[in-house]
Amino acid sequence: MNKLRTTVEITYRHEYLTGFAMAPGLSQMNVAVMAQNHGPFEEHVRVLGIAESEMVLFDSGDAGSRVEPHSSFFKFFHMVVLPIPDDPIGYRVRILTTSTNLILSVGDPIGIGVLEPEQGEPIIPFPYYGPNDFVVHTLPVRPPHDFPPGPVENALTRPAR
Repeated sequence: MNKLRTTVEITYRHEYLTGFAMAPGLSQMNVAVMAQNHGPFEEHVRVLGIAESEMVLFDSGDAGSRVEPHSSFFKFFHMVVLPIPDDPIGYRVRILTTSTNLILSVGDPIGIGVLEPEQGEPIIPFPYYGPNDFVVHTLPVRPPHDFPPGPVENALTRPAR
């Protein structure tokens, strides 16, 4: 029996952006992203860690992006630019979601610490962003199907028979 494999494309409707967090060139930035789904439907979250140069340092992808109703999503990651530049580096987080039913926050639950005690490399915590601290954009959505050319017929536009 032939089974068709279908891939469902996730359409992210909302983009949440943090401001830039600065770190010395040698330091890595720790980031934790949390999402709580307070809606009645399954939603999706995609997280990107981006350097000041617009280089994507982390992408959670679509796998594991599902957040069940009344459940949470947690993603922890590190960002560091290599090779290590002389100047401080700016990092930001971009979060894509399928709904505004997700309550988002970004920060570093570990706080300031030391990456390599022998070398004294600091770990810089990402500043905390609460639910109302993000810049929010609604993304344009393309229709899921190509519509046939020509006028649409309905009860009002159909010629009388």
